[in-house]
Amino acid sequence: MHAVEHDGGVAQSFHLRALRIAARQLGGEPQLRAFLDVPASDLYRWMRGQEPAPQEVTTKVIGFLAEREAAANPSPDSPAAPAPGQERKLV
Repeated sequence: MHAVEHDGGVAQSFHLRALRIAARQLGGEPQLRAFLDVPASDLYRWMRGQEPAPQEVTTKVIGFLAEREAAANPSPDSPAAPAPGQERKLV
């Protein structure tokens, strides 16, 4: 059994996957550590499921992933940004 499964279950597993995806998207653990501005020893433990990342770290990672997803898949319902010099009109 993995450390993630012993304590924290599904929630910690989700957070661990989010950390791993963010590391991959940023180019690796060193880049994720720099993005999060955390000690390498802390990130090492979080990435291996030895202890859960603090809530503020998880929030930052999930926010990063959400922004990347939104940029990659803009909603067809969202209004386009106005051209420079033009104002968006509300109807």
